[in-house]
Amino acid sequence: MQVSQRTVTILLSPEAGEVLDFAGLDVNGPYMQMFYVQDTDEMGLWVRVDRTDGGHLVFIRWEYVISMDLAAGPLKAAGFEV
Repeated sequence: MQVSQRTVTILLSPEAGEVLDFAGLDVNGPYMQMFYVQDTDEMGLWVRVDRTDGGHLVFIRWEYVISMDLAAGPLKAAGFEV
């Protein structure tokens, strides 16, 4: 599934929440946050974070992502027509 260039809600592990807290992102438990995903690779997600000095990219490893929710968009019927 392609999640790059989309805004997603990510449920992060407690360890990820601690790391992001250390990185200066105000993440409050249960570590569910909305992020704009700039890009992904086999290691994780690059998410955009706005700070007072401008936009930054923060890397979140896949091992810290418990689940992800994103809008499905319009549904398309496939197969049989009624």
